[in-house]
Order: sequence, then C-alpha cells, then structure tokens
Amino acid sequence: MQPSPKIHAELSRCEDLLRRLTGSKSLDEAEENWAAFLSRLERVWNKCEAHFRRNPKRNGWKGKYETARKSDPLLAYLIHARGAEEHTVEDIVARSRPGSVSIAAGTTGSAHIRRLAFTPEGIEFDGEGSLSITFAPERLALLPVTNRGRTYAVPTEHLGRPISAANLVEVATAGLNFYRAVATETEGFLVKSNAFP
Repeated sequence: MQPSPKIHAELSRCEDLLRRLTGSKSLDEAEENWAAFLSRLERVWNKCEAHFRRNPKRNGWKGKYETARKSDPLLAYLIHARGAEEHTVEDIVARSRPGSVSIAAGTTGSAHIRRLAFTPEGIEFDGEGSLSITFAPERLALLPVTNRGRTYAVPTEHLGRPISAANLVEVATAGLNFYRAVATETEGFLVKSNAFP
C-alpha cells in the first residue's frame, strides 16, 4: 500500500475552493463555494477511510481522528452542515446584516462637512477636519444546522481553542488544516510502522 495521490488531490480541491470562497465577488458565489467546500472536505475523510481501511494498522490512526470528528464542535459542525446542505432544504448560512457605511469625525476630533460624495473614483470630501469612514459589507453567517434530527450549534471553538465563527474563511481554514494533518500524520504513521512497502 502506497500513500494515496487521490487524498492529496481532494485536499488540493479544498484549497482551491477556499481561495474561491475568499475571493467570492458576491454572497451567492460565496454561499456556493462554501457548500462545495463542505462536500469536498468530507470527501477527504472518505478517501482516507477507503485508502487506509485495507491496512491492518488502520485502527492506530482512525480512532483518534474519528473521536475528534464527533466531539470537536467545529469538526462535527462541518460534517453535519454538509449533511444538512445535501439532504435537507434548510439554510446553513444567512446574510448577517445589510451592508453599511458609518461616518465619524476623524483624528481631529471634529469635522464640518460642506459636501460629501461617493463616486466610482472614491470619496469626495469638502469641509474642515477629517473623517473616519468605515464600510461594513454584507456577510454570510453560519447558522445552527439540524441533521438526522440533531441540531449542531455554530462552533465557537476548535480543538480546545476559540475560533471566530463569524468568519467563514477562518472556519474553513481550520477544517482544512485538520484534514491535511489527518492525511499527513496517517501516512507518516503507516510508513513509520512499515505498513507501506
């Protein structure tokens, strides 16, 4: 038995989807990339199981990761969000809030605005003082998901560390890093134990 290039091909597809999620030009595109990412990420696990199941040493690797997949809030959420996306009609993400612009006095502490215009070239400001302008784009937010009759809360931690569930890219990156480690550590374990010729 050799290391599987198919596992690494799935990991590469997940990396590509993560880049596409990060660079999404619309919320619809981001939602589509998120759903595709969830599906591909679960395929990484399925490919690992299929490839390593024939190996007599597989229980040395599988138990630890299987336990983490069930007990870790982020990993369990990712598994069941994919299940809910593929097998139910429930939403797994929501648009968090409408986009907004806030305008406040800048470093001078006060401002007098005679004219303020938003143009394709930027912001035109005529007045005294300085302004602090903050754009808050509309974002996707994770929703609790129900799969097979059980509800999974939006995760706030992963492997004992807090995570920002408000950031889909951070959640996706944490999941991808876990499954990349599964593939790498498993191949390392099986090579070290002479399970690969």
